[in-house]
Amino acid sequence: MHIEPDLPPIVGDLEYLTVALARLVDNAIKFSPPDSRIELRAALDEQGRPTLSVTDFGRGIPPEELDNIFDAFYQIDRQKYEDQGAGSGLAIVRGIAQVHQAEITVRSALGKGSTFALHFRSGPPAELH
Repeated sequence: MHIEPDLPPIVGDLEYLTVALARLVDNAIKFSPPDSRIELRAALDEQGRPTLSVTDFGRGIPPEELDNIFDAFYQIDRQKYEDQGAGSGLAIVRGIAQVHQAEITVRSALGKGSTFALHFRSGPPAELH
């Protein structure tokens, strides 16, 4: 875990944000080899936005699947990998990000892992919907 000092505060619902991070960490564990490292980070991104990210060093996501992974009940090659779960975790994370007017991004490389990041607005808090 890495938390940069002096990060600006974000305004949000603690329970929802906890669920979002828990879903991302759960996926990181699920799609990584046993005893693999998982990194959690709170930092400013390149645009100066407060960002929470989860990085795994697992199997990664094929580039052609990246547009679909946030769809409800979508899973990649379920028959091949026999993954557990309903495929709703990332759809829930995306919904929580939208409620907080945050952007969710993913960077992934096959066989090397993935980083999911929630980028929050900087500046005065916006009204939550």
